[in-house]
Amino acid sequence: MSVICTPEKHLKPLEIFCRDCKVYFCLKCLAIHKSHETVDAEDYFDEVLQQSEKLKEQFEEQLILKTEEKKVKEEHFQNEITIQYEKQVELVDKLFRELHDQLHLKQVDIKRELKSHLEENSEKHTMEISGLDNDITQLTDIINTLSTDQKEKSENQNIDKVKLIDQITNHKNGTRKPTEYKISTLNETLVNTALDSVTLIELQEKIIRSPSQHSNNNNNNTNNNNNNTIVDNRIDLFKFYKYSNEKGLELHNLKSGEVRIINPNRINGSLLPFCSWQSNSNQTIYVLTDDRVHYLNTSDVNPQWQSFGVFQWKNHNINSMIGDGKGNLFLIGVREGTPTLSNIYKLVIGQQDMKKIGFIYGFSTKQTMTLGNDGWVYIISGMRVSYLHRFHPETNEIEIVISSIPQVPSSLFNISHACFTPKYSSIFVISTRDPTFVCYNISTKQCSILTIDKNIVPIHDRSNIGKLIYDNNDTIYYLVNNQKSVGKYSIDTQKWSILESPLFEPINDQHYYLLTK
Repeated sequence: MSVICTPEKHLKPLEIFCRDCKVYFCLKCLAIHKSHETVDAEDYFDEVLQQSEKLKEQFEEQLILKTEEKKVKEEHFQNEITIQYEKQVELVDKLFRELHDQLHLKQVDIKRELKSHLEENSEKHTMEISGLDNDITQLTDIINTLSTDQKEKSENQNIDKVKLIDQITNHKNGTRKPTEYKISTLNETLVNTALDSVTLIELQEKIIRSPSQHSNNNNNNTNNNNNNTIVDNRIDLFKFYKYSNEKGLELHNLKSGEVRIINPNRINGSLLPFCSWQSNSNQTIYVLTDDRVHYLNTSDVNPQWQSFGVFQWKNHNINSMIGDGKGNLFLIGVREGTPTLSNIYKLVIGQQDMKKIGFIYGFSTKQTMTLGNDGWVYIISGMRVSYLHRFHPETNEIEIVISSIPQVPSSLFNISHACFTPKYSSIFVISTRDPTFVCYNISTKQCSILTIDKNIVPIHDRSNIGKLIYDNNDTIYYLVNNQKSVGKYSIDTQKWSILESPLFEPINDQHYYLLTK
């Protein structure tokens, strides 16, 4: 454990800088850093000054990014949090007003039904009591008559002898038939269900992350035309890199159009074409050659290429790869002798062993891989982009998500390129026939035909491969061999842009184009 050295502690000037610990220290602390790479403090300061212009440029770029990010986050909070809160409060008020109205109407209806039953039962009760009163009167008359002395009965000429005999003969013994009353009560089960349904009215929580990058949703587009194609001058926080053996690694500034050399060093070996055109989830760039994996961290002050060999490389045709940002690469390709199978491999950065973790049936050089938000890796396969697989890197589980994309021409003469967008749960496909631009949502299973003008946006053909690169947010870039411009499609606005730069002069399948955050 290193000891923090200060002038106050040792009363010595801080004359040495440790590159490993990134601290200044005095000669008295030299033993602590004995095995470390050290340099004279003044020499290190001069070294930093020599890089001042580059550092200044990087910090200015970061300043632009942070300023834009602040603006985006403020807009995001207003649109996604504040406005959402106001909408939900309004919805809650509306819901409970409607519940109150429905409860009031139901209360009136139930009380009306109860009163109707009461009136019907009261009528039955009145009739029953009236009958009993009549029976009581008859019995009283009979008892009174029978209680009269026999002599009085014979002498009393006012007694209706016929009526008396008739009362005694016809009087019915026993009780009257019970009256049936209809009684209504609240169904406790239904009441409890209704009460429970009210308690079930609760908020559902979901996570809305503040945007880490600037989405292409601003409406500051210029030069709109009937083809929904524009020349786009907006700031884009995604970095567009290109590697070539001629110039090394270049960075394109989407704001100024400037192309800057990040590292001029050439990578030894023959580049594997096409498969490395992709977007990365972190700031590390990967490039494949015929026998090695090369990688570079663009966040370093002075980024340098590192590489390692892969034993099984030469026996495979690698068609696509993707990094998970955790030091793992996932690749798909065909091993010699198994042309009908596409194998899935996992390669840990720095290790030479490429481990096979699964396979899918079918082979195509047009395969693309995308890391989904759910932890699965999605693979679009087929010359005609006919199916979508996914596999889980931890369980190695593999399954077919969709076996046929509607509206995509199925002709053998059709060549399609596609990309999967996890944010929208959709596949975007550009086919050479017509040409056709299709969006298929795998969640809703709905397919939409989108607009693309081949006179403005360069379209690939059978001789010129292309690739759709998704920026992990709201934009798709469409690169085609032998073209000097790139199509840029905004998923939100459904509009195409044309991106022109010295970076694309012209696009070549031996150049690697990558997007990083």
